[in-house]
Amino acid sequence: MTNVEHPQHDPVSHPRHYTFGAIEVISAIEAWALPFHLACVVKYVARAAHKGKYVEDLQKARWYLDREIARAQAGACGAHSDAHSECSPYGQSNNRLCT
Repeated sequence: MTNVEHPQHDPVSHPRHYTFGAIEVISAIEAWALPFHLACVVKYVARAAHKGKYVEDLQKARWYLDREIARAQAGACGAHSDAHSECSPYGQSNNRLCT
């Protein structure tokens, strides 16, 4: 892996717990066009080992994942069903990200 230069630490726009590794977490979330709940899952999993509240962050990720699963099972995520009759939010325009 090559060395990656990250922007200087900024607690608002580039906090250290999101700027480790080869890609900043927000960049991955935006590149993958993740909907709100799944973006939060990625955010909390990614920062868990870097922010000092490992178990709490994993619990938060699970909370959002459980909500997304419940929404998908109920068909509430607003997208068309696929061949397996499961709801998938991909393909929607959803620019909201968790904070």
